[in-house]
Amino acid sequence: MIFLVGGVARLSGKYGHFAYRLINLDAGCALAQMGILARAAGVTMRAAPSWTERIARSDLELLPGRELITAVVGLYGPTGSGDVAGWRDSAGRPARSDEERAV
Repeated sequence: MIFLVGGVARLSGKYGHFAYRLINLDAGCALAQMGILARAAGVTMRAAPSWTERIARSDLELLPGRELITAVVGLYGPTGSGDVAGWRDSAGRPARSDEERAV
């Protein structure tokens, strides 16, 4: 799981109420780029349509009203391939573990 978080408090001093819109526009751009990269790597990307605020309050320890979750994304490797989220080793074969990932 990948959580995209926007620091609305950092932008609100300069942009006022428009800061909320800006962090969501930035999240949309980030999701588009992640989708392009996931497709190129042969990985399935799924954005969650909703999430609970409990995640923000407890699990991520975000500051209420200052830091907001803008997207939640899951990345999944090809079904049945056994590779690690589409990573390849140095010979181009599907990686079977974290140690085999080509950097």
